[in-house]
Amino acid sequence: MIQPEETLTLRDGRPFTIRSVEPEDAPRMIEYMKTILGETPFLLRTPEELDRTEEEVAGILSRHRDEPRGVMLVGIMDGRIKPGMEVKMMAT
Repeated sequence: MIQPEETLTLRDGRPFTIRSVEPEDAPRMIEYMKTILGETPFLLRTPEELDRTEEEVAGILSRHRDEPRGVMLVGIMDGRIKPGMEVKMMAT
């Protein structure tokens, strides 16, 4: 599911954009994941163990974008990806 881009203005005046992930986000997503993995030793991997290529991550992001019953969102501020979110509807 594709969520159109929406830009919000934060209290400090900076723009914050929320939108669906795109395959082109792969390099920034890898950078973001390496940053998070390096913040604590209590995660399952270290930044050095993140072995996905940009092409692999782009494929994963493409599948999330094309998922008809879910959406994966990213926030972008100052050209960097901020925390993302994934929502999936379950069959009833």
